[in-house]
Amino acid sequence: MKPDSNTSNQEFKILVVDDEENVLQSIRKVVESKIPQATVDSNSDPVLGLEMVKTNKYDLLIIDLMMPKCDGNEFIQKVKESKLKLKIIMITGYATNRARAQAFRTGVDGYIEKPFTRKELVSTILSFFDN
Repeated sequence: MKPDSNTSNQEFKILVVDDEENVLQSIRKVVESKIPQATVDSNSDPVLGLEMVKTNKYDLLIIDLMMPKCDGNEFIQKVKESKLKLKIIMITGYATNRARAQAFRTGVDGYIEKPFTRKELVSTILSFFDN
């Protein structure tokens, strides 16, 4: 979902799924301070996160690659199988060319390597919502 070009303050919802609580808190803090039109939900459990994405309407998913129970690629595949329409950014501390290529084959729209800066995070998110 992309806001109208005349409505830069249109609200959008983001779901962040990462097994590291400090990453979830950091992303929430940055997004809420730099992108006031965004609402951020988060979950450290990918199984519960998948339920959230299926039962709520999100515009953007930020998903970690390496998590217990379900890795980011598996999560994205399940989202795609559900025919949900949302943009997806993968974040990872295990960045390799192979991991990046696999992420894009799976269907991500963006890819950010950890550690990332606030500017990288915000600019990547806004690239999906600003004209």
